[in-house]
Amino acid sequence: MTQYNSKELEKYGGKKILMFGGTVTASGNNRTNTSFPILNVMPFKEASFFLNVSAVGGAGTFDLNVESKNPAGDIYETLASFTQLAAIGHEKKNVAANLGEALSLAWTVATFTSVTFEVYGIFKIR
Repeated sequence: MTQYNSKELEKYGGKKILMFGGTVTASGNNRTNTSFPILNVMPFKEASFFLNVSAVGGAGTFDLNVESKNPAGDIYETLASFTQLAAIGHEKKNVAANLGEALSLAWTVATFTSVTFEVYGIFKIR
């Protein structure tokens, strides 16, 4: 994530960030993804997360969690969970405070041959 100085953040009040966009064929996460790596969110106090599933292959279910990294190590805890989807759909989740230092996404693909989705975060400092 691009770092923003305090004056920029105060001016804009926050930032829209694409956390992930693409097609997956198996369960996984974005922790080692170079295109959509984990995000350092230390300057932000709260966020709204938007999930949009635009295509699925076959029949199945899709689960997505926003996770916060434990500062003690490579441990991730669920910050927000989206409702399980069995078809194309979208959803919004709000987190009022305590985002943590870094955020990751983790997904579970059950039976689908593929899932195309994107997740945006609207991060706020106030």
